[in-house]
Amino acid sequence: MRNTVLTEQGLLQAKAVGERLACESFEKVYCSDLTRCKQTADAIMAHHPSTPIDYRVGLRERDFGTLCKKPIRFLTTESLRLNVDVDELVRRHRGETEDQFANRLIQVYEEIVTEALNANYSHILIITHGGPLHVFMLCWVNRLGYKVADGQINLRRCGNTAVTRICIQGLDQGLIEFYNSMTHLDTTQQTAPPEQNQSKTLDVDGSPFDLSHQGSLSQSSTSSPELSDQHSFASIDTMASIEEDKPVKPSRRRGFTVTQHPKASDQHQDEQVQGENKKEKIEEEEEKEEVMEASTKNNVGEDAAQQSATTATTATTTDAPRRGMVDLRGQIHGLRQDVMNDSDSDNESMPAQSHRSTMLSINSFLSSASNYDLLLERLGAPESEHTHQTTTTHSQTSSSSTPPQEPPENEPTDANLTEEDIDWEFWSKVISDFDSVAKSEPKVLSVHVQRGVPPALRGMIWQLFARSKDNQLEDLYMQLLKQESVYEKAIARDLERIFPHHDYFQTKDGQEALFNVVKAYSLYDADVGYSQGIAYIAGPLLMNMPEEEAFCVLVQLMRRYSLRGHFTPNMDLLHQRLYQFDGLLKDHLPHIARHFESQGIRSHMYASQWFITILAYKFPLDMVFRIYDVVFADGIDILHRISLALMEKNQSTILSLDFDVLIHYLKNDILETYESDTTGLIRDAYKIQIVPKRFNKLAKEYQAEMAKTNTETEIVESLRKQNKALSETIRQLEITTKDQSKENALVASQLIESKMEIARINDENDALRQQAHDLKKALETLPTELESRVREEMEILCTKNAALVQRNSALEDQLAYMENMLIDMKVKYAESENDRENLRQRLGELKRMMEPN
Repeated sequence: MRNTVLTEQGLLQAKAVGERLACESFEKVYCSDLTRCKQTADAIMAHHPSTPIDYRVGLRERDFGTLCKKPIRFLTTESLRLNVDVDELVRRHRGETEDQFANRLIQVYEEIVTEALNANYSHILIITHGGPLHVFMLCWVNRLGYKVADGQINLRRCGNTAVTRICIQGLDQGLIEFYNSMTHLDTTQQTAPPEQNQSKTLDVDGSPFDLSHQGSLSQSSTSSPELSDQHSFASIDTMASIEEDKPVKPSRRRGFTVTQHPKASDQHQDEQVQGENKKEKIEEEEEKEEVMEASTKNNVGEDAAQQSATTATTATTTDAPRRGMVDLRGQIHGLRQDVMNDSDSDNESMPAQSHRSTMLSINSFLSSASNYDLLLERLGAPESEHTHQTTTTHSQTSSSSTPPQEPPENEPTDANLTEEDIDWEFWSKVISDFDSVAKSEPKVLSVHVQRGVPPALRGMIWQLFARSKDNQLEDLYMQLLKQESVYEKAIARDLERIFPHHDYFQTKDGQEALFNVVKAYSLYDADVGYSQGIAYIAGPLLMNMPEEEAFCVLVQLMRRYSLRGHFTPNMDLLHQRLYQFDGLLKDHLPHIARHFESQGIRSHMYASQWFITILAYKFPLDMVFRIYDVVFADGIDILHRISLALMEKNQSTILSLDFDVLIHYLKNDILETYESDTTGLIRDAYKIQIVPKRFNKLAKEYQAEMAKTNTETEIVESLRKQNKALSETIRQLEITTKDQSKENALVASQLIESKMEIARINDENDALRQQAHDLKKALETLPTELESRVREEMEILCTKNAALVQRNSALEDQLAYMENMLIDMKVKYAESENDRENLRQRLGELKRMMEPN
């Protein structure tokens, strides 16, 4: 999700709507947390500085994942290329699906309403983006059933800064008082209706339509806040891209929202369109005259054409049967023999590799021969039966009241079509001499094709129309089957999903045949490769002819019938046909066209598969066969008539449905009205008159538009390349600047360190100088001080020495005294020893004396 900012124009518009809202008072503001929304909120809340803002992630625009920077056109082209819905494509790129997006927004809306009701707020403001606002409006009108003040409302997308006011009394009770008001912008800023201003170059994350809504305090624009149980809501889109914005005096109204403006290129285009109005009106009048003339000619020439058809049928019945039988029988036996010879030749050249497709060809021709034998049997019936058949054919032809190009009104429907309804005589002549019949009786051939080609002859008739018989191409097909394709896994994966309800394509043989044809074409046309739509085209062919013939017819459908342009990378031819269909829808069914426009529905959302698969992807195969009949006969452009017939038949239902249900109906259920009446579909399709000049004009308009788009794309691409080169230059300069900045920072750091070192050294020098000075002074005063100190110390030493001498003398005296004492003690000790010894001796004598004798 891209978090872009507002342009200058957007800021001016935000300022203008802010001034318009200046007279309002809000209890609370709810806003998306993306930057462009915040910028709009800032411009508005400059007049309401005290109002709290609640930034909600849930109010963000839809997240398209990795596709967020791709153009809108890329989604359509890529989804068609991959044969998936846009929703599925977004999911694969990790984006939000439509359901996830809608559920998120409905949840956040219910949370806001519940909070407002519980807090009893009387006036709140919601600021978000175009996509969420569109979901809110659909939720208000379609889900919650909010009423509209004037009874109706055009739910087209709003313009930038458009204002809508909603008054609610509960989650499911609300009134849309007014819608899409832009009175705060002057006349030069107000845009035309969005359908005229749709930009084709917007990125995925920016919706080309912006819808915004706001409710007011009460049910009228001048009422006061007396009804406390009512709540108002304002939703303001922040996208702005017009050329000029001038804020004007705010209107004294109570509800506001935002709208979309045309880009400068759109305005220039509008001027060109206005300059060509006169010419277009003249051309439209000429086209109407041509339609009237064509209708008149069809009605006038009706009887003559019927008579011609009757005459041709009668002649075939009376003169040609036997000659036709001989020629046809000879062709059948010739085909049978050619197949056998070709098979033998293949077997002789490659006896060990007789391919299954060759055997299928043999069986198919034999089967076809059996069908032709059935035809010959009918042609060889008794004369009375021929007469009856002629009468029946004549009666049917003469009673027809429609132009010869259309099937008769009273012809049998698919439900009651019987063998007797098939003009076997005419089809025998077609098979025996197709070129002659196509040249001499094209209208009669067209009528019979519209009635339906006989199933037994369908494969051969299709090949005759397509002129697909090509032995060299069939040989090439056999060679392609032996090669490997990069698409084989994708083809095999899709096989089970193609015609899931048809027994033949659920069998091994059916899937193998379909796989072979599609794989061979992916190798044959490398630029196209493989697309699931090719498999849908090949399926009906394989049910009516063998593989190699189906391949040849498929090649002709791509070449002669221009289906290849549906599968090229840009799909230009498909987009052109869808553009032509949109134009024809506006011409023939304007009510449906306007309804689609109001719902935001484009033809690529539902009709692309119709043209890509020739209606085979969903329609019953019996009906698809009938559609193939007329496509082979009249070209792929007949699909426009068939599509318009489907729209016209379902007009009342289409006009009653809204977006989601309508898309599902167009994709799945639109055929129900013709489910059992294929002939009715073909008949109604041929009733629709398409003027060739108008059809070609639509093609030229598309090509001119694409040329303009391509020119703009080339300019944008050139600017993008220049921007890339400049960006690379800037990147290199930034790298160089970054390196230089690092070097400068390093040098600056070194310089600072050097300065600090110098300062430190200077400090040390100063200290050393001071120390030297101090030492010098000390040296000058040292001798005197030294002499004085020596004298003082000598005096002290002398004094100490005298004291020591005295003490020494005292100690000597003391020592002599101690020596004398020691001598005395030794003498006394000796004497005591002598006394002790004497006493011991006496004690011994006493012991002896005391002992008994």
